[in-house]
Amino acid sequence: MQAPRTPEKLRLPSAPSCTIALTDSPTRRGKEEIQLVSEGLFLAWFTSFEHIGMQWCLQNSQQAFEKKAASRKSQAKLDSTATRRRQPVFAWREQYICDHGCHSTSTNSRRSSCGAYLRVSCMRETGIMKITLNNDHDSHNPAWIESINRNGLPHAMAEMVQEMVDEGLSWHTIRRRLRIDLAILQEVREHAHAAKGAVFSYPLTLRLTYKDIYNRKSKQTASGARRHSDILRSLEIWRDNLLEMGAVVEYMLPSENVPLVFIFLTPWQQELIEKLQPDVVCIDATHNTAFLTSGKTDKLYLTTILAKHLPAGKGVPLAFLVSMTLEHCPLARMLEILRQQLHFQPSVAVIDCSTAEALAIAHGWPGTSIWYCRYHLQQAVTRKAKEIVQKELRKAAVHDFLILSKVQHPAQWAARWMFMQHRWWNVNRTFLLYMERQWLSICPRWVEGYRPLGGP
Repeated sequence: MQAPRTPEKLRLPSAPSCTIALTDSPTRRGKEEIQLVSEGLFLAWFTSFEHIGMQWCLQNSQQAFEKKAASRKSQAKLDSTATRRRQPVFAWREQYICDHGCHSTSTNSRRSSCGAYLRVSCMRETGIMKITLNNDHDSHNPAWIESINRNGLPHAMAEMVQEMVDEGLSWHTIRRRLRIDLAILQEVREHAHAAKGAVFSYPLTLRLTYKDIYNRKSKQTASGARRHSDILRSLEIWRDNLLEMGAVVEYMLPSENVPLVFIFLTPWQQELIEKLQPDVVCIDATHNTAFLTSGKTDKLYLTTILAKHLPAGKGVPLAFLVSMTLEHCPLARMLEILRQQLHFQPSVAVIDCSTAEALAIAHGWPGTSIWYCRYHLQQAVTRKAKEIVQKELRKAAVHDFLILSKVQHPAQWAARWMFMQHRWWNVNRTFLLYMERQWLSICPRWVEGYRPLGGP
């Protein structure tokens, strides 16, 4: 299915005036036909659907129709026994469907299984244009005010939004540019209230959503980042480009026993490390965001080392690792590169309770303290509490654990742990066993009182 087409791009007869038969109810035998005797009247009729939030997408084009006819003709010539086919009734024809007319499982998608369609055909002998309209929208009502944001953007507005995205404008800036006067909004609201929810004329900017900008920016980023259709070839091109820039790069192709590993630090990141020399960094990996193959079987993981940039008050990436595995070896190699080539090793690394990341830090940055992120720490305990603690006691179990993690002195922590044992011994001993096996041996990673510098 091609992109939505504007009414002006519909194929029309070259004659200055023509006869158009409009069938408004294709499911009934007695079809009411309306004669439109000019292109202007047809375009006015077609454009009226834009006022109620409708636009049509080309499904079967004239090019496909001509290709199919040529194939039949060539097949008839090759087959001497083929019966002579009659000439096609239509000189050309096209079919359009509603812009919601695609099956989608996503609840946020604008597309659904809408059965509305528009067929335009031109008779070969008479030159009359016939239009068949099925305006029965199964899953939505394009005239309903609550469905405004569910309708697609018109072609002209989509182009305007794309131009602003190409300029590098953010969602908030675009919204400010397209801000609507309050008087106009009040007029639309009153009109919809009078029509009991239906609205047939409203500013097209009301259709614009954050998802429209996000999708265009994502597509723009992906088209600029993908240097080749084959992702491995694309990474090789990136490796060559980064080396020309003076980046630190290590690239290993995937083999039978070796996963894909792509480590890189740009010149900007090298300068940032030398300038900031941060004492504390964060290490985190993204999951299920990229795949090596189109079948989404070979996952790719992006691991990033972040540090706080004090002038900006935000985190900045110091190094990147793309790999097919979450094992500790690729990450340990990246930390070795930072330590050996850039002479950088922080005092503290904050991670998300990952044993693989902790092992990588022990190998790549020996002597660096490991702290667990409090948010991920709470997530891990909450997930386990759902498995082993009664529903009515889960919040209390997580609460007691967090209080234990915030104790500021080891002696106080020992007293607090004895109190927790006494409290939970007769209530849920499984939770206490989980605490002893999972957390007591690594107290410096999650208890603030065991950290020399205090917790973040």
